[in-house]
Amino acid sequence: MRKCILPTLHLQDTMEASEEQLSSQSTTASDRDRREQFIDGLAAVNCDANALDRITPVMALKLINSYRHITTNIGCWQARLRGDKDGHIRITVKRIFGEHHPFLHQIALIATDRRGQLTATLGSRRYDVSHLCHNARCFNPEHLIVESSRHNQERRTCNGHKIIVHEGLIYHPCSHGRVEAMHKCILPVVHLQDGYHVNHSE
Repeated sequence: MRKCILPTLHLQDTMEASEEQLSSQSTTASDRDRREQFIDGLAAVNCDANALDRITPVMALKLINSYRHITTNIGCWQARLRGDKDGHIRITVKRIFGEHHPFLHQIALIATDRRGQLTATLGSRRYDVSHLCHNARCFNPEHLIVESSRHNQERRTCNGHKIIVHEGLIYHPCSHGRVEAMHKCILPVVHLQDGYHVNHSE
């Protein structure tokens, strides 16, 4: 009898090919996960944008007035609700188009006809809604502006500082208002008594 003629198997080549295939499959899976996350992110942004588009300025004004439970000494509006990890407050809006959970500061921008500015912050890392008062719970429209993320981050240098008023003079530590297109931070005011002076010898 003659031997059968069978294909030759090179084990080393097969092992290398399998490793390459597994690596390729892993990369493909990783790329697929990133694509799915990106698509999910876009879907969430579109969902938020669509939900906010259905809220009229009149409706938004009623909402922020109904949640205006506390006014601080610098004019911050706050609700008696727990904020997220950053302090921002979400509310539940139930309409015929479904249930949505926008932030109160987003509603405040709509109430003051700044929907276009708000849209620029949705799904973007270039623009933020800045709280001039450094109070993430605040939704006073006068304390909110839309600006670049870089300018928003720069405002951290003012957090914790105070405006000093003494003998008719006002010291405002915020320098952001000197930059074009920026607004000064809203800070607590301290009035020093007349005759008060700092002893620099100590």
